[in-house]
Amino acid sequence: MFISRYTTDGCIMPANTPKLCGPQALGLFFKGALTMGVKNIVLTTEAVMGGPEFVVEIGTYDLKGDANISLDNGKFMVVWKMEDGKWKMFRDIFTTNLPATIH
Repeated sequence: MFISRYTTDGCIMPANTPKLCGPQALGLFFKGALTMGVKNIVLTTEAVMGGPEFVVEIGTYDLKGDANISLDNGKFMVVWKMEDGKWKMFRDIFTTNLPATIH
């Protein structure tokens, strides 16, 4: 899995759930995505800005399932931070473009 691409104190902020931080929480979240049928993630970077300590990436995502069918699509913003000489994801927020369901 790609948990190693996050900083040791990395956090994700998905919609409709509290912030999840650290390798264990991130691992459980992404294992859940695999269980739900996500086979591939297509990321498209639209903008990158920042400086020597932090870089912000803005873009779109498309979660693909079997037969390359789109399961979800939306937008993201990632704050990258230098850790151990490598750029890693420090904060990762993403939200769907799909309409909210009414309960």
